[in-house]
Amino acid sequence: MLILPFPLTGPAGRLEALRHLFRHGYAEADSDLHHVARACLVEAPTSEWYAVGLSNGGGYLFPQNAAPLELVNPQNFVHVHLSPDAAGMALTLLSLTRLAAHAEQGGDEVLAQWRRDKAGLLRAYVRQHAEGDAIGRFSEE
Repeated sequence: MLILPFPLTGPAGRLEALRHLFRHGYAEADSDLHHVARACLVEAPTSEWYAVGLSNGGGYLFPQNAAPLELVNPQNFVHVHLSPDAAGMALTLLSLTRLAAHAEQGGDEVLAQWRRDKAGLLRAYVRQHAEGDAIGRFSEE
């Protein structure tokens, strides 16, 4: 699957990616993604986060670190070391899943389905990724 970077860079690109992935409520999504990262990353990344759009309509955000990242999922206790790219996929999946459930609880089934669909598109890409097994184990509920 071809990876297509979002056309904008910097803060504007990040906002465009958040709108694309999370639809309206993207400020809440940005906050949730940071919350998920703080909860799961053993050590905070030392760089900015970048966005990747996938040719299937999915996408994810990832920290532009050089070194692999250590993550622990507090929900399922899975402990993994992932490349920054793979860590971003795993964290974005967790955030999409959390926010889909939140939208559903709030009665917004359309937004919940949008976020579940985006998570499904990302999962389809993850299945083909070299670190897909570790990402899948980490992001299971």
